[in-house]
Amino acid sequence: MPLIDAKTYLETLRKKWKTIPFTADDRAHSADLIALDDAQLLRQWEKARQANVEEHRLNYMRGWYQLIYRDWCEGRKIVDIGCGLGIDGIHFAENGARVTFIDIVATNVELVRRICGLKGIQKACSFLVMQDVEDLMKLDCDYDAVMAFGSLMNAPIEVMKPEFDALAACLKPEGGRFIMHSYPKERWEREGSLAFDQWGAKTDGEGTPWAEWYDAGKLIDILKPARFELVYYCEYRQGDMNCIDLVRLKTPQLLPVDAVLWARSDLMQAVTFWDGVSLQHAAAGLRVTTGPACWSYSVQIPLPVVESGTSSPKRGRLWVKASVQHGEIGVGILNKDGTSFLAEVRFDTRSDPEQASSEIDNLENIGSVIIRNACRDNQPSEAVIEDVRLYCIDH
Repeated sequence: MPLIDAKTYLETLRKKWKTIPFTADDRAHSADLIALDDAQLLRQWEKARQANVEEHRLNYMRGWYQLIYRDWCEGRKIVDIGCGLGIDGIHFAENGARVTFIDIVATNVELVRRICGLKGIQKACSFLVMQDVEDLMKLDCDYDAVMAFGSLMNAPIEVMKPEFDALAACLKPEGGRFIMHSYPKERWEREGSLAFDQWGAKTDGEGTPWAEWYDAGKLIDILKPARFELVYYCEYRQGDMNCIDLVRLKTPQLLPVDAVLWARSDLMQAVTFWDGVSLQHAAAGLRVTTGPACWSYSVQIPLPVVESGTSSPKRGRLWVKASVQHGEIGVGILNKDGTSFLAEVRFDTRSDPEQASSEIDNLENIGSVIIRNACRDNQPSEAVIEDVRLYCIDH
């Protein structure tokens, strides 16, 4: 497909999604619906709700996940991005959530605003017509969840990346949920592994410029540098749709450089390594190929002795910069007698390159840094360790 800029793509999608899914098999023009009088509009909307929620097995359309999140949503602040008819967001608003309905089509937003008014829930709701991604950047930063029910997958990742970043930024920095319903990779493969600019017409009809599959790993990667981990994944509608539920992890706040108790960049000095381990200089640091056994130690790096006394540091945090080419590694601090780890960070091929550990309460008990193989397939892991630092938190 020829290169196309984000603005042009947005206009293409805006033209397409003026016609929104109404039932499993039918679509409706939101402009036609808002032309109806109140009684007719509410009747037609309820028809669509029943078709989506009640007239199918719970594991086929929407009813199952509305039930799962119904109690959780009470008192929560939620973004419904790409709201369409608002069938999901309105359900959550009726069950105690404060919902911000967002769509790129003005008539879709106006339709949902009218339905909320007719249902008497407008005070719990806000509405945004998204002209461009900058509108998302103006959202509050205290949302409990972003919910994308069948949206965010109809444009290339390079076009959507700023939108994903803006939506991640509006979530609470720890515990915010990113819940996306999309098309699974298995469906894409089942339907011929078409180019994404061709697959859109197959999944969503003529005029759809793009459709791209998502799974948990792909979504976690796209949301970086914000950090998320998987809460729940399933496929439904006989494998045509999936649910990816992620939770945001707190980004460790590192201390200024002058708070560093110890740092080691030239990792080839004063290291011990075990049989079967390969170490090589790399432009960025130390390239380690571990032994094949899971949890086997590979490299040991000495740490400075922390003297006891009133002025000695009490708490610290391990910070590591690394990239993994294959498998998974753990970089941790072993206690003095070598019996347990005081802290550890894990890296695999999808990890953030810079990670910090949880707090270490007793720095007087630190022994050494250990790099070990964490690959559960009992295969060697390969990684480049660029920097390892121990930060002092207080004295």
